[in-house]
Amino acid sequence: MTLLPLSGSQFDRLGKRLADGTASDDDEKMFEEVRIRYGRALELAQAGLSALELPATGRVKTTGTLVDKLRRTPGLTIRGVHDLAGSRVLVRPVTLPKGFRVQDAECKRDFEVRDGLFAQEIAVRKILNVFVPPLASKAPKEIDRRANPSHGYRAVHVIVFLEGVPVEVQVRTELQHMWAEATERLGDRWGRGLRYGAGPDEPEKLVFPPSVITRGRFVKLLQDLAGSIATYEEAQYTVDKAEVQLSFTEQPASDNLWHDVEEARDTLGQARHQIRGALGDVADVVEGLGTHG
Repeated sequence: MTLLPLSGSQFDRLGKRLADGTASDDDEKMFEEVRIRYGRALELAQAGLSALELPATGRVKTTGTLVDKLRRTPGLTIRGVHDLAGSRVLVRPVTLPKGFRVQDAECKRDFEVRDGLFAQEIAVRKILNVFVPPLASKAPKEIDRRANPSHGYRAVHVIVFLEGVPVEVQVRTELQHMWAEATERLGDRWGRGLRYGAGPDEPEKLVFPPSVITRGRFVKLLQDLAGSIATYEEAQYTVDKAEVQLSFTEQPASDNLWHDVEEARDTLGQARHQIRGALGDVADVVEGLGTHG
């Protein structure tokens, strides 16, 4: 069931008129009514996420942003735009309660999991398990952009359906978010196509003359950094999972095994510090573009 003020085919035709520039004043008013309905679905999603202790930010696309997306993606219909209403959850450390199961191990006590892929998966599981009928119109849909990154962008998206309206919930780790935010701000400076693999405007232009680094080279370095973040987070996930399983198992682990886990954690901590520093440098460069072009 949908509470939109028009049918699915009418909605798609409205989107086509908006995209090709033939929309009438009545079309514009109708789209504003649609945005109100999407806003209502977003409010419900935000309330549900808050109840799950997953605080989130959210927004409904403006007409201009929607039109840009429809024009940029041939064949895309407005019903295919699942992030018309979007919510974003940033993963935080989470405490696994007693009784929580990880594969064949069961939590014998409360256990804190650090920010990372493990905590991200726990957050996604909560969303998938809660936003189902009758609370939702239909079962949610998971899109894992860690397995299939979009031009370096990694996160997990869950499409939830409330009152017949899709709401995209982005679930990001801290490092995934820092990278995405830097890339988005860079796209504002060097062309929005950068976010979708088109590269920067004027790729041979120097970032900061007389620097020898071009825009194109800088974007390539940013893409490489996305790969480094993924490698780090996958390694961290392996260590987190091992640590959780060691803590929950009935059999005591050897001192050597615990030592190996602690050593790996220390190494990963250093890697995280270096990555955060690199992301901070990127943010500084992007901020500096405001005065240097």
